[in-house]
Amino acid sequence: LIMMLADHHYSSLEAHPELGDAGFPLFANTNPTTGKTKQRLDEHLLGVENTVRRIVHVLPKLDLALPRIARHKGFTKRSHDDRYRWQDNAYDLACSIRERTMSNGFFGINMASTGSGKTFANGRIMYGLSKPETGARFTIALGLRTLTLQTGDAYRERLALGSDDLAVLVGSSAARELFAMNQSHASNDRSYNGSESAEPLLNDNSYVHFDGISDIGPLKQWMDNTWNGNALIAAPILTCTIDHLIGATEAFKGGRQIAPMLRLLTSDLILDEPDDFDIQDLPALTRLVHWAGMLGSKVLLSSATLPPSLVEGLFQAYHAGRREFNKERGASSRPSGIICAWFDEHRNSATASDHFDTKSFRTAHDAFVTKRLERLKQAPVRRRATIIPVQCDAQNKKSVRDEVAATLHGLLHTMHQEHHSVDPITGKKVSFGLIRLANIDPLIDIALTLFKTDAKENHHIRFCCYHARHPLIVRSTIESTLDRLLNRNESENVFRDPLLREILDDSIEANIIIAVLATPVAEVGRDHDYDWAIVEPSSMRSIIQLAGRVMRHRQAPCKSPNIILLGTNIRSLEHRDGSATYRWPGFEESPRFSLSSHDLTSLIAPEQYEEISAGPRIAEKATLAPRDNLADLEHARI
Repeated sequence: LIMMLADHHYSSLEAHPELGDAGFPLFANTNPTTGKTKQRLDEHLLGVENTVRRIVHVLPKLDLALPRIARHKGFTKRSHDDRYRWQDNAYDLACSIRERTMSNGFFGINMASTGSGKTFANGRIMYGLSKPETGARFTIALGLRTLTLQTGDAYRERLALGSDDLAVLVGSSAARELFAMNQSHASNDRSYNGSESAEPLLNDNSYVHFDGISDIGPLKQWMDNTWNGNALIAAPILTCTIDHLIGATEAFKGGRQIAPMLRLLTSDLILDEPDDFDIQDLPALTRLVHWAGMLGSKVLLSSATLPPSLVEGLFQAYHAGRREFNKERGASSRPSGIICAWFDEHRNSATASDHFDTKSFRTAHDAFVTKRLERLKQAPVRRRATIIPVQCDAQNKKSVRDEVAATLHGLLHTMHQEHHSVDPITGKKVSFGLIRLANIDPLIDIALTLFKTDAKENHHIRFCCYHARHPLIVRSTIESTLDRLLNRNESENVFRDPLLREILDDSIEANIIIAVLATPVAEVGRDHDYDWAIVEPSSMRSIIQLAGRVMRHRQAPCKSPNIILLGTNIRSLEHRDGSATYRWPGFEESPRFSLSSHDLTSLIAPEQYEEISAGPRIAEKATLAPRDNLADLEHARI
């Protein structure tokens, strides 16, 4: 890293012909403006060597020289709302183990249920683990670009963080597509520059939102030519998509692992929803956690749906990395027990213990989960679901989607009648529902059919399509509107919203249904509270995440099903004989069950629990019947 950083720095400088031998025939690079040769090779090597020597002496001081968040009341303030009192317990536990984590490392798991405030609890935990006199530095790595922006804004607003405290790093997908279209031009540019070390340390399609002073202390003079790189390293708190950090563990041409590696070296790491990644992504995710341990960072996993095998595998990676960290610090003789902690939304449930091997960690993790499930069973049931078989006699794709649309049309009216709110001014019944389908193409066709279908008498329906294929500006507008309408923390506020007010005042019908037809983009990270949902089966985790968007903010118990699970996947209907229907494993006898927060044992047959939960993704190991061909395995899985 030091040699590559020195190479980048010296390549950005003008030539110093006094170094090396006059008339040396080989050159290291060219001037990107003029295209003429710039630094002779012998001069370049001598200049890089001198820079390496200087960086070696200052790199160990980098962590102490960077900005931190210290003595910040937003992180220490006690919660006044009973729902968030558990965050105080989590913060207190973090403070109590602070000193031991400095020498032993930290591996934490926050399994609090969706909607209970995990995002802010994670920040408080990391703040509690940091020395009060120096303060905290941590990075929140997420899977979605929109969620990254949302998390950054939420931290700024609710924790009163200044613009110089937090940076948001996102990659623009639009810029990424333009970059791909012009790859040939980029290749030519690299040849013209004459050296990959002259390229910027971050991708051109990266955007950093940070208003603080990008002062990275002793390394500033070597990275001044890459402002985004300075902001990435300097910000006390950084929210970014995980791909901006994964580069730290990869060998890239052009040195684009330098900035993320320095970030990982100087801050702790929060991995948000790590189970959201596919099994093919796990090697890269594991490498990142291993490097975090090797560089001395603390790691916190945050998700309500963490499979045991994933948690155990990431612990092994962190433990192995921490052993290397201790060895390099001359502490290899000391037992490398990791301080591990578990958190959830229940009062006084947070616990911490030391673990020297995977076996003891697994025992402690299982004990915490068992106790958590017992508490969840005692909680009021806010979500109930019923499985509705989907019979379809159609033999072609269009007919299948038309029949599914007709089924959805009837179901959304039924759900509205059972789950709605009443406008205090007009007395009209209003409900917000989510129809979540697995794929965009069927969603568009079904939406078009629903648009053409008349609502029942005395009903007024507004549909909203929400998927990843929208242009960014359209999707942003949709998300902004839904964020506002579906904030139900104060249940009566929605009736003051100008958009809903306009719909209510302009319609003569007594029933107003607002139905959002969405793909899985509606599941993770959206702070939305729907009255009801209709779900096409795709994965068990998907169902659990979506359930967290129903009655998310309101605490009233549910007496009748407010979630409908379609018994058959649409792709399955399109690839099967029309008479075949998909059966959910374990529900042949009792098709009705309750979704009490995240109790997985309520969702699957007991004999399947061990097999399913042992996989890195819960969903794909469920038994399918019948298994006729590969199309069944691909399109009819849960």
